[in-house]
Amino acid sequence: MHWQQIRDKCLYLHETSKPWSDGLADCSTRESSLLLIQDQEELRLIQNLINKEGILFWIGLNFTLSEKSWKWINGSFLNSKTLHVFGDAKEDSFICISSMQFNSATCAAGNRWICQKELKPVRNKVIYSFS
Repeated sequence: MHWQQIRDKCLYLHETSKPWSDGLADCSTRESSLLLIQDQEELRLIQNLINKEGILFWIGLNFTLSEKSWKWINGSFLNSKTLHVFGDAKEDSFICISSMQFNSATCAAGNRWICQKELKPVRNKVIYSFS
């Protein structure tokens, strides 16, 4: 009931504030993942959905010290030409978004989070009617 569709995803915007790892675990219990943003247009749509200034939401992007790069939780790396991160790129940095921002914060900070589920096409569904 709290899921909202944006493009080919359903999103759940969590109402409480906790560290990044709690958001990661919560999304997993909902059979989903923290939000993965594909491009600037999707970011704009999601920021319009947030529409509350000053409220930050964790997404599935963090800085990996070993690779010195921003990495999505699905293992892919951030394309900095598509999305530009503001703030520190250092160990224990994770990305949060608001209606206006896309920047880094430490994982101990308490923020809300956004879970996503990919929509899957439904094959020719046969509905039987018994009367």
